[in-house]
Amino acid sequence: ELIDLPGLIQSVERDEEKDLISLIEELCTSYLEQPNTLIAMCCPFNDDMENQAVRMIARRHDPKGQRTVGVLTKADLMQQGS
Repeated sequence: ELIDLPGLIQSVERDEEKDLISLIEELCTSYLEQPNTLIAMCCPFNDDMENQAVRMIARRHDPKGQRTVGVLTKADLMQQGS
């Protein structure tokens, strides 16, 4: 079974949506904490992977990285020569 979870967010446009930040993180955590879950950690090429919230959460639930796979996205946004 493949479950496509929403991406983690750090900010929202309206104050009424602030609960979405923790709601999405709790939803993702409920799956990532299961030992039989493969974590596909998607990060864009044009951003520093160390700054990605998903990396911190993946490490928390899979500290040895045995069930985490990095997926780099948005390669078309890379600057020439980088």
